[in-house]
Amino acid sequence: MNKELKKAVKERILIFDGALGTYLGKFGLVHGDFKGHEGLNEYLSVSRPEVIKQTHSDYLAAGADVVETNTQYLLGETG
Repeated sequence: MNKELKKAVKERILIFDGALGTYLGKFGLVHGDFKGHEGLNEYLSVSRPEVIKQTHSDYLAAGADVVETNTQYLLGETG
């Protein structure tokens, strides 16, 4: 956690973004948007970056302090 975020957490309650998958429904995404990776919302960062950018912008405009990145992560064998 960076210094700025640590400081903010100590000073006030932070508002995070909302449910990404639910919000993406408003964009009317179709099979082709996922290019064979159906349901893998993280892939939209590659295939439809403007949708992800708009989603994060909308959450920030609504008052979110923090937005989570739309990237897939992988845990090692021991998780």
